[in-house]
Amino acid sequence: MRTHLISQVVLKRFTNDEGLVAQHEKKTGKVTLLPPTDIAFTDIDVKIIEQSERRWGADIENHAEKALNTLVNANVLLVPKHANTIKRLMALHYVRSFALLDLMAEAKQKYARQIIENVSSAYPSYRDLVKQKVAEDWPRTVVGSLPKIIGDNVAKVDKFMERHGLEIAHTPQSIKFVIGDIPAITITNKGKMGVPITEADSFAMPLTPTHIVALKTDPESKEYFELTAEQVRAANSKQIQRALEIYYSATKDTKDS
Repeated sequence: MRTHLISQVVLKRFTNDEGLVAQHEKKTGKVTLLPPTDIAFTDIDVKIIEQSERRWGADIENHAEKALNTLVNANVLLVPKHANTIKRLMALHYVRSFALLDLMAEAKQKYARQIIENVSSAYPSYRDLVKQKVAEDWPRTVVGSLPKIIGDNVAKVDKFMERHGLEIAHTPQSIKFVIGDIPAITITNKGKMGVPITEADSFAMPLTPTHIVALKTDPESKEYFELTAEQVRAANSKQIQRALEIYYSATKDTKDS
């Protein structure tokens, strides 16, 4: 079953007046208008996502709609429940993208090495056959172990988020945010992106075409401010650079994004 890398509640914020989202393919430059239900998928069993979300004791996305409505004028910062939902929504997207993609690759390699080494050491002549069998069987074995891997990461990320405050920035009227298929971006002061969240100096994610949220070291931090057009373009550049294949926007034309 396919699972959304970007939550539907977030994708719907990037729709145009016809309820469609502009999907931009990085390699080809092709732009297609599609309903949010038909985009930002990965082929992972939805049960893995459900099990990871239950580690928070609530369905995050069911609370996100109200929280997102309070982004305007920084009202979200005045309601702890909504601020906490926003942080958990960020964490959920980090876990979905970082954990489900990177950890699957890591688990695949670890599983393959272990089986090949164990069997080949006992039966050297069967090494090639073992490699073939591992390639055929690894998806079922690895996916079966992912709920625990994801759950452990969810717990770590959740604790990390609790120790940080929020800042919210909005765009000037002339420019909007785009959002990539890996929307929750970690980055160091040296500009390295995609690092583990505990090693990041910045962790940010656009939640609407006009608002981006980021963690602050001070857990009591509550900042709300307007970005310059240049800062929005820099944030969009990071979203596009970090995206695996696709990024999304509210309009097909992103020359002012």
